Amino acid sequence: MDGIIVLSTQQKKILNEKFGIKSVFIPHGFDKPSFTKKIPADINNHVICNDNINVCTIGKNYRDLETLEYIIQKNHKIIFHLIGIDHTYKSILGQYGNVRIYNRLSDDEYYSLIELCDYNFLPVTFATANNTLLEAQSLGITSILPLIDGINDYAYNGNLFYKDKEELLKIFLNLQKNRKRYDLINFSRKYNWNNIYTQLNQYYLEIYQK
Repeated sequence: MDGIIVLSTQQKKILNEKFGIKSVFIPHGFDKPSFTKKIPADINNHVICNDNINVCTIGKNYRDLETLEYIIQKNHKIIFHLIGIDHTYKSILGQYGNVRIYNRLSDDEYYSLIELCDYNFLPVTFATANNTLLEAQSLGITSILPLIDGINDYAYNGNLFYKDKEELLKIFLNLQKNRKRYDLINFSRKYNWNNIYTQLNQYYLEIYQK
């Protein structure tokens, strides 16, 4: 290979230490969401508009189902909005009264729901780039994240981080209603595709000139 691009500093380290392969870390980019506010049709408006704390959890790849269920069980007054989960998750988590599950959402509904929530909870066991994190940050929504390799390359240090279940539970027990955060929005801009494109283009040029 003339060049190798990896999506996390951890991947770069592993390739170098285990295989002696040199690579370059260029972050995964995303397009800043452009949408018209639209509340999902199957959401009960009073759930999201009252004093409840609303938390969205999106996707199923590398998600820690056990930890997610544990937190849902321990926080009955928090409403969890689950998007893009599979049948296994639905059968296990759908039984809880503080869980709302969404099957299919338009882009407008998807981004509107994230923006309406107070927090984005991402219980993952492995990560490189994660679109959910990038999207939430671009909308000014604080994320609750595990301290694992791959997260640090994309997460603003003003998010909420946990290293185990006990620390995570403390975070949830102390959650308050949250406002849109412009420090998160400003941080997210460096991952916009127009910025990532510049880094990619420069690397391709360097390879071509060798």
